[in-house]
Amino acid sequence: MPSSSTGLIDAALSNSGADSLSYVHNNLKWLIREHLLSLLKDIPTLSPSTGTFIHDDGTAAHLLYAHGILPISPSMQPILLRIWLHQCYPFKPPIVYIFATQNTSILHGHPFVDSSGATTSPYLKSWQYPRSNLSDLAHDLIKIFHLCPPYTPSLATSACTVPSLSSKRELIDRLSMRIDDDKVRFRLQVEKDIEHLSNIQAALHDRAGVIASILLDHEEEKTSLEHTLEKKVEDAEVLSNWLRVQGANSLLMDELEAFEARDEKSRCWMENKAAELAFDDAMDALGKALEEGMVAFDVYLKQVRTLAREQFFHRDLVMKMEMAGYLS
Repeated sequence: MPSSSTGLIDAALSNSGADSLSYVHNNLKWLIREHLLSLLKDIPTLSPSTGTFIHDDGTAAHLLYAHGILPISPSMQPILLRIWLHQCYPFKPPIVYIFATQNTSILHGHPFVDSSGATTSPYLKSWQYPRSNLSDLAHDLIKIFHLCPPYTPSLATSACTVPSLSSKRELIDRLSMRIDDDKVRFRLQVEKDIEHLSNIQAALHDRAGVIASILLDHEEEKTSLEHTLEKKVEDAEVLSNWLRVQGANSLLMDELEAFEARDEKSRCWMENKAAELAFDDAMDALGKALEEGMVAFDVYLKQVRTLAREQFFHRDLVMKMEMAGYLS
């Protein structure tokens, strides 16, 4: 492929001035470049260019196109054609025109080419991104024009006879067979797509089950925390009522002096028991902070593990003292 063709395509696609191209999907210009270069590599007799295309409704668009000779077979007249890339490419199919030559004209009543040279085919009618591309279109046109040439016989081949009725029927049968083959391939592709989408649906269903299970666990944990909080509130109310009743008869003293142990072992048990309960309060407070969104979940886990580890030593000492009968 000439480097000039690549340079022309790159320059046209990167141009952002007044004569920039009309393609609406700027993020897919790389795909336009890739498809066009692949076509030029497969059909070296085609060349790229830019121009203004006038649609049937009168609107104009500045587009890329490939033009030149499409070889059919050594024994057949090559096709002079132009393939325009629609401004909505690759979601809209290309626009194909063939042109008469000096020695030939377009065959009247051709099933795929009208008198203006506008060309259609089953491939163009079933165009679908990302399955369709320019190279496959060109090879499809070669097959069609090989079976059903679009030109009238030239002067050099005037001795050739007009195809008989049986030949026409044979051509129609061949085209029908190819269409049937295309239908089978299309059906297989649809079935493959359905299977792929079904797998995705099953995976999403499994994920939904996992998420529902996680939400259920969180709801159970929330309920447990709420019950714990209610118990702590009740305990606080009992303590508050006791303080109101005993407050008038109590003496002013330090908090640590309010509870006096009778000996050193009792003091040790009381200090460790108080530390154990304090860790419980701290973890409850962390749970409340997590519920209100004041603490991140990973920070909550880290702090709870640290507090639980420290609490274990105090709880173990308390249990050992109680089992040894130090408080009896």
